[in-house]
Order: sequence, then C-alpha cells, then structure tokens
Amino acid sequence: MKKINVLGVLLVCILMVASCGDNDTGLVDGDISESETDVEAADGDVDAETELELDEDGDLDAEMEQEIEAELELEEEIEQELEIEDELDLDLEIEDEAEKEEDVPDPGFDQYFGSLRYTGEATGFFRTEKIDEQWWFMTPEGHPFFSTGINVLGYNGTKSIDGHYYYREAVEAKYESQEEWAVATAKRCEEWGWNTVGAWSSWRLFKDKMPYTVILYLAEANVGPIDFFADAFRAKVKQKMQSTVLPNVDDPMLIGYFMDNEMYWTDYIFPGMGVHLFDGYMAFDYDTKKGKQVLLTFLEDRYTTIAALKEDFTTDATTWEELQAVTSLGFDKDNLNAQETRKVWTGKVAEAYFKITDEEFRLVDQNHLNLGVRFVSQISPTAVLAEAGKYVDVLTINFYDMNEDWLDMFLDMGDPDLLSVENFLEDHYNEAGGNKPVMVTEWGYRVKADGYNSWPPMYPILDSQIARADAYENKFQMMLDRKYFIGQHWFLYADQPIDGRDNPNDGEDNTFGLVSEQDEPYTELTERSAMMYKKIYYRLPWPRPESK
Repeated sequence: MKKINVLGVLLVCILMVASCGDNDTGLVDGDISESETDVEAADGDVDAETELELDEDGDLDAEMEQEIEAELELEEEIEQELEIEDELDLDLEIEDEAEKEEDVPDPGFDQYFGSLRYTGEATGFFRTEKIDEQWWFMTPEGHPFFSTGINVLGYNGTKSIDGHYYYREAVEAKYESQEEWAVATAKRCEEWGWNTVGAWSSWRLFKDKMPYTVILYLAEANVGPIDFFADAFRAKVKQKMQSTVLPNVDDPMLIGYFMDNEMYWTDYIFPGMGVHLFDGYMAFDYDTKKGKQVLLTFLEDRYTTIAALKEDFTTDATTWEELQAVTSLGFDKDNLNAQETRKVWTGKVAEAYFKITDEEFRLVDQNHLNLGVRFVSQISPTAVLAEAGKYVDVLTINFYDMNEDWLDMFLDMGDPDLLSVENFLEDHYNEAGGNKPVMVTEWGYRVKADGYNSWPPMYPILDSQIARADAYENKFQMMLDRKYFIGQHWFLYADQPIDGRDNPNDGEDNTFGLVSEQDEPYTELTERSAMMYKKIYYRLPWPRPESK
C-alpha cells in the first residue's frame, strides 16, 4: 500500500479556504473603507454597520484558526492510522512471502534426512559444503543436512550413583527388546525433529535407522595432562582407530567421529580437573617425559640464555641443565612476554594432538569426518582453536548458557587467551580460521523439579517446561540466523538420575531430558523442537539447481 501525503492535501484545502475568506473579507474591507470615508465626511462617528462587520471579520479569523487546528488534529490521526496500516501491510507481505515459500511443494528428504530442495555432488558419504555462504552437511546422496542430534540416546539411560539404571528399568517394562525400543525411539526422533544419534549413545542399535556419530575419547579429556609428544600416545591412537574406526569405514550412515570431549587446555575453576599446559608440562619428569624435553628445547630456542628467561619467569636455575629438575616457573600475570610464551607453548601442544589424531584417523578412514574435540565454549584458548582449524572438518563446541557469576569466574581464571561467548561463537569460528563450520555438540536447559539438587550450579534453572521450550526456540533460532552453524546436539535424551549420576567428579542430577526417566515425553519441548525443525531448510535457495 502506498502512503497518501495527507499533510499536503490538507494544506492545499486550507489555503483554498483561506483564499476564499480573503476575497469575501476584501469586499467587507472595501465597504469599510467607503464607510470610513463617509464617517470622516460626516461627523467622525463610526458607522454601526461597519463595527458589526469588523466583529464578524474577527470571528471569522478565530473560526479559521479553530478549523485549521481541527484539520491538523485530523491529519495527525489519519497519519497514525496509515502508519499502522503500513505496518500491517508489511507484516502481511512477510506472511505472504512465507506462505508462498510454504506453498512450494516440499520435495521431502532422502534416506539420510537430507533435504531434496537442493542437489549437490553425491560422494557416498557425509561431507561439508557452503551453499550461498551458508554451511551445510551434505548427505551421501548430495543433499543439505543440518544435524539435530541427541546425546546419550541410549537404552540404558544414565547409571545412578548407587548403580541403578532407572531409565532402562522403565523401558524394559514397555518394550520386549532393545531393537523394539530403538525402532520406537527412532520414530519419536523423526516426529520431534531430531535426525542424528549423538555422543554416548547406543549407536549400534541405530546404524540402519538414522545418521550417527561416535566418540573415541583418544585423550580422555586430557586430565593430567597427557604427554602428546610421547610415542605411547600415538600408539594408543593407532589402536583405537583399528578397533573402532576400521569396522565402520564403509558405513554411509556414519557422519564422523568426535576425537574427544571437553579437553582441558588451561586452568579450570574446579581444582584438580585442569591445568595450563605450560604448567602441566613443566611439572613432568624430564628423564621419562618427552613433553618436558620438548618444552625445555622450546624455551632455549625462544630465550637463548637463562638470563633472558629470567626476565619473564622466576627460577633458581642458573643453567639449562639445572632447569631440567625444575617443576614450575613463576611469572607475573601482567608480564605480556611471559603470557605470550605460555600461549605459544599451548599452541605447540595442541598442534601435536590434532596432527597425530588426524594423521592416524586419515590413514584408516578417508570417508568420514573428523568432528573435533567438543570444546568447552568458555575455556577455548585461541592458540588451540587455531591449531584445531587446520585439521578438523567441523569445529565442535559445547555451548551451555551460564549464570552470570559463573561466567565471570571462567573469564577471571587468569588466562588472557580465553574467548568471550557474547557474540555467539563467532570469535571461535574466526580464530579457527573462519573456514570450518561450527556444530554445537552439547547444550540444554533444565527445569526446577522436586528432589533434584540440579548439580552443577553454573547453569540456569527454569521455572516451567514452557519456559524451557521458549529458551530452546530462541537459542536454536540464533543458530539458524548465523551461517557458520551446521548442527546442534541436545544434552540429553532422558533425565539424569534424581540421586545423581555415577561419576566420581560430579554426580550430576538434572532434568535436561526430552523424556523423563519413566520414558514420558516433555511435550512442550518435543512439540517445539518439531516446529523449529521445519524452519531449517527454508534457508536453501529455491528452486533447486540441477545436479552437478
């Protein structure tokens, strides 16, 4: 709808009225002039009729002012109404465009849940590709695929701290076999908008039902840390590739492998769970740990003399040989040179890890994707991200919302190389080179529930399932609005045990599930996830191009 220039029309009308009034008044004024001449010729008395006409002329001016004010008020009302109509028209135009898009017959999906709206190169296995600057997985048949996965999609559920499997007990009463459970669960996933089996799942039960991923745990989160320069580490990686990767090398339903999960690259807020790689390797025994030997060679190459080293670090050692027995180097956190040395070393350790794991993986399997290490979003050093971007196919990041005070604690841990998450992982994407897509591999929201302690305390606790569904929609939409996201995996399928999970490090007990431990769906969330899934593929160009 075009906007009418109401103000212009009204001004023209008012000028016309004023012009007519001037002409009439001119006649009266002329009469007045004649009367005034007569009065002057007579006795100098003002003619009564002329006085009346003057009064009428004054009344006319007042009436005109009132009319103009009324017209202006009317003009403002009309302008406001037209603005509202324009907004409504704009909304209708947007809705019309959406309806047009939805009116286009949906061509459906291939057997791997890839959208038939677009056809690219079919390679027989999953890969990644940019379409109109938007990253996508591409299915073995060459169709775009956005991975919506579920972690811990398993028949057992989560083992409780006292050894119970409450979820398994519930599904054993409902299904005659694990296979029957898997068939019913795969059907649920499809109905609810989930197309991928995530980490820690019963993936062997789903191999013929839906795309899946596998986690290898090559460094077991790097607690310690592990010496990645040691021959023993490469040997362990080789063994894992033979036992787990080789048997699946020809499976087109397999997307790829997570090499690890939430590795520690720097200090962590919980004591004993993580240490900065510079401090960790410095604490190694020089005679038995190759990593310590590599570190001291790195320092000698960087500083040349012990005296130069002591400008950045404190030590009683007077020679490089004496430094071999030293297990820690003090430093001032405001010393930028010292911080840079620690950062560069962290990058060298990360390079060793990603290079070795990717080399051994590619030797065994050239068909599937290296899905990275599932970084903790709040403790991802830039030096590590830069190395990861050289080797992984997808940058995977666990990205939970955190309470403000806990988020501040992560940022205040003292490592200046950590990134903020305020811009929704765009910095992470860019630090990794800006050429590898991002997949959120853990996220979720929990709800207040009787009997749950909701550990750990860093995550928000929402008041209702509706609030959780709203939070899901909002964050998922933010992912869809950014071209570097290629998927998201929810944590988790069934709630954690009310008495805590069997993990000596945490005992987590949370209501993150899509279903309860009794296998009952949280319909507010599952209906919302089904709704959001329909939005994913409308971002593709239409009509679809011819096959390449």
